[in-house]
Amino acid sequence: MCFSFSKISQSSRWNWDGERIVHDSIVPSSRPPVGHKDGNYDIDVREFLVNERNVVMRRTLEVDIKKFISKLPNASWDLFRSRDSGSFDLRAQIISEFVSRKIEYLQSDPTWARKSQATLIKELGDAFVKKDLKAIENLAKKGDFWIGQIFSEFEIVRFSQVKPYFSTYLPQSHLQVHPAEKKENEYVLKITSWGDPEFSILYLYIEKGIYGWEWSKIVLSNPEIECQVNNFDDT
Repeated sequence: MCFSFSKISQSSRWNWDGERIVHDSIVPSSRPPVGHKDGNYDIDVREFLVNERNVVMRRTLEVDIKKFISKLPNASWDLFRSRDSGSFDLRAQIISEFVSRKIEYLQSDPTWARKSQATLIKELGDAFVKKDLKAIENLAKKGDFWIGQIFSEFEIVRFSQVKPYFSTYLPQSHLQVHPAEKKENEYVLKITSWGDPEFSILYLYIEKGIYGWEWSKIVLSNPEIECQVNNFDDT
C-alpha cells in the first residue's frame, strides 16, 4: 500500500465515517446552476441509482404543475395524468409553458440587482414615493418574481403581468414607505396606504441572489388580516 498527500482541502468538514443517517433524499447540489458562479439547486441523490422515484420531480409534478394547471383555461389535471387521447400533447404543452415562465434569457447584464441591500432599498422606496412605475419595473427581478396574498400561495410571474395592477393603484395611492426590517436572510420594505381597497399594505422582499441584492417578491395584506393574526397570537 502506498501513502500520498491528498489535495482535498478542508476535509474535516465531510462526514467520512458515515455514522450520521439523513432520511431526506433531497439535498443541495454541490455545483452551481449552468451559467452561474454560485448557488445550488435541489437534487434527489437517488437519481444516480434510479430515476423512477425522484422526489424532486414528483414534487414538481404533483404540487407545482398541478397548481399551474388549475389556473389554465381548458386544461385538465386528470387528462394530464391519463393516457387518453390528447394527453401526451397536453403534457408536452403544459411542461413547456411551465418551464418557459420560469426562464428568462438575459440580453445584457442584470440591471435590477445591487451590490448592497441599502442601495436597493433606497432606490425602491424612492421609486414608490415618486410613483415612478418605470423605475419600479426596472428594479423588479427578472424571471421568477413572486406575488401573492399574505398567508396564501404565491405565483411566479413576470412583472409585466402585474404591471396593469400597479398602473391602476399606484397613481391613486397616498402611500407611506416604512423603514426596512431584516428577517433572517432578507429585508422587508413595508408600504401602507396602498391604493388597492382590498389590500392596502404591500411587503416588498429583498434578498441576496446570484447577481447581488434583488427585489424578488410582493406580499399583499390589509389591516384586518393583520389584526386577526395579532389577536390570535395574543390568545
